[in-house]
Amino acid sequence: MNAALKICQARYDAQLPPEDDEASIDEQDLAEWKLTAVEALMDQGSAFAPNPWGRDRELVRHDDLVRSLVTHMEAQLDQECGVEKILIEIVRRGHTDDRLYKWAIAALGPHQGEGTVIHKLAAALVESKADEYIEAKRESEDAERRCGF
Repeated sequence: MNAALKICQARYDAQLPPEDDEASIDEQDLAEWKLTAVEALMDQGSAFAPNPWGRDRELVRHDDLVRSLVTHMEAQLDQECGVEKILIEIVRRGHTDDRLYKWAIAALGPHQGEGTVIHKLAAALVESKADEYIEAKRESEDAERRCGF
């Protein structure tokens, strides 16, 4: 039994991870890499790992961040309609050469005619209230004529 126990113990010991004697990554280096990687992802870049045999290895791409945000946003109950308000504001500012404007237009999807999808939606909402406007305008003008001011 004693020999069997020694064999089992040797097998178990062989499975343990290496001791901390190996070169460990400096915590400050890791923290700096994380900050740099986050900035790179935010700037439409990628996060890389060093490769001693050539070109650094790409670990995370900007597209991965975009997909992660899509997943996050799908899980949110955006009762304040924040994303929609952002899109409207970007389009309202009308900086057509700006990257944000181009992305907003792409996010809104294809559109036929002048303006944007937002302009078309706004026009449809206004059109649906045209009769109410005409009626209110007539009432206002009648009241002004009767009162004289």
